[in-house]
Amino acid sequence: INAEYMGFKAQLIVMGYLDTLLKESAWLCLVLLFATSVHAGVEINLARLLQYNKDAQDHGSQLASLNFAGDALRKIAFLHFDDIGDNSVMNLLHKKPNGLIIILPRVISEMAMWHTLQKFFYDETFPIPIYVAFENEPLMQIYKDLQVKETQLAEAPTKSFFSKMFETVMAEDYQVSVSIDEPKSSSPLQLENFYYLLSSSQDQKEERKASKPVIIISATYDVFSLAPDLSHGVNSNGSGLIALLELFKAYQKLFAAYGSFSKYDLLFLLTPTGSLNYRGTELFLNDLPESLSQKIEFALCLDSLGANDDLFLHLSRPPKTGEATSLSILEAFTITTSQMGVNYSTVRKAINQTLDFIPWEHEKFAYKKIHGATVSSLPTAASHPLDKGSMYDTTISTKILKRNIEIIAETLTKSMYGIIDQKNSIFTGDYDGLNSGYIEQLAQFLQQTSRFPTKLVKNSETMKEFTKIINKVIPNVTKMGVEYKDTDFYTNAQSKMKVIKVKSRLTDMFLFVVIGIYLVGLYAYLSGLNTFLSEVGSLFGKKEKVKLQISSTPSHQHNIA
Repeated sequence: INAEYMGFKAQLIVMGYLDTLLKESAWLCLVLLFATSVHAGVEINLARLLQYNKDAQDHGSQLASLNFAGDALRKIAFLHFDDIGDNSVMNLLHKKPNGLIIILPRVISEMAMWHTLQKFFYDETFPIPIYVAFENEPLMQIYKDLQVKETQLAEAPTKSFFSKMFETVMAEDYQVSVSIDEPKSSSPLQLENFYYLLSSSQDQKEERKASKPVIIISATYDVFSLAPDLSHGVNSNGSGLIALLELFKAYQKLFAAYGSFSKYDLLFLLTPTGSLNYRGTELFLNDLPESLSQKIEFALCLDSLGANDDLFLHLSRPPKTGEATSLSILEAFTITTSQMGVNYSTVRKAINQTLDFIPWEHEKFAYKKIHGATVSSLPTAASHPLDKGSMYDTTISTKILKRNIEIIAETLTKSMYGIIDQKNSIFTGDYDGLNSGYIEQLAQFLQQTSRFPTKLVKNSETMKEFTKIINKVIPNVTKMGVEYKDTDFYTNAQSKMKVIKVKSRLTDMFLFVVIGIYLVGLYAYLSGLNTFLSEVGSLFGKKEKVKLQISSTPSHQHNIA
């Protein structure tokens, strides 16, 4: 047996195993590299800040997507509301992050700071995506990790080079992405009023005609807030909507039995523009036939009735001597609240026609020479659109709302039937139309549904559900189109933020270098140092062809005994 031949064959076998081993080692190292670089991700619900254009000026967050390439993924800023101080938001924005996530507590304690922050984001223009999210366990863990990393960076100058290098290599980052379509203009908004004339006369069947003087009961059903997807407005003005529907049911039952004794008919009106200067109310009054508008003697507007023990009646002026209906209703309010032991007061504030913002709906009726008032649990008028809604307006007191509905029903009935001095409750027994279960059920629907104006356009899913609710209470309700184009709001879609925890890029580079050294060392060990060095040398020298010849006649003979 030729020893050289056997040695060469053995070398071929070893090199074959070496090639297989190196390939498997490389794949294994790549798997380990990926496994140590990426961790499981989480999804977090986000709501983008408002974006709109008014008077050819852009406001709010101008972008939506947080899917950036390259280093931009590392430049998304997180800021908790509780950590906001003087100029902290401006200082953060001056660092030019590619996106901003504002974390909100479940309960706001610093309301003054919150109002200031809202108006800042409402009035200014931001060329980046800005989102808000309510705090939860995964989001707060991310925020705490980022705070720890920020502290380590602040302490870095005092540490040794190797300590800083080790921490940098072992550090972990977060990869954040939000994939949604860029927002589009929704102007003009195509919205809808709902109204119904409830006649107290059994023989009155013609729509939009009244045989008696008319009292309007009106409420708005839209909501405004800094984040359209979080515009639930259960109290403002979901409570007004609930009150109107409950009053309709009560008076429908009362008029069926005693309508002929009433001195008035009732016109129920729901409009979608409480946050848009009551444009729907204005168009409704402009569209009314003169025969009906002349019969309107008072307008009672319902606003935010479910969150305060006290009750207020807001007026732009006191009733005049000849306005008997207004005088009667105001007197009935005073008597009824006194009998029910409720703290009640009237608030008079003259209309300021120089302002762009209209705080109360009854002011729109005043422009048409119709005296009116707004009954509300709010003691003061709003001074800004954001005062009429809040992301935190998600609950009401069913007990307080039901009590206030009873006060309104008793007050109007005493005035309409001329029984102001009546001490006993009228809406009891068979005529108690108030249903606590229905109030709670409708409040739950409002908690889950955004009613920002862009969500209420004709044929939208939200509007279809809302129309079903109204038709169930008022089957023959009349619709009226409302076009709004004074402000161009951009569409928003509810978003989910995907967050993946990844190793630092230096970790990837470090692992790549270590794995490369390992593979080279493994190859050198298995192939032999001399062979390895000669192959390395051949990479930099001139390649020569080597011809291997194996003789069939051995050069040395060995005797085997």
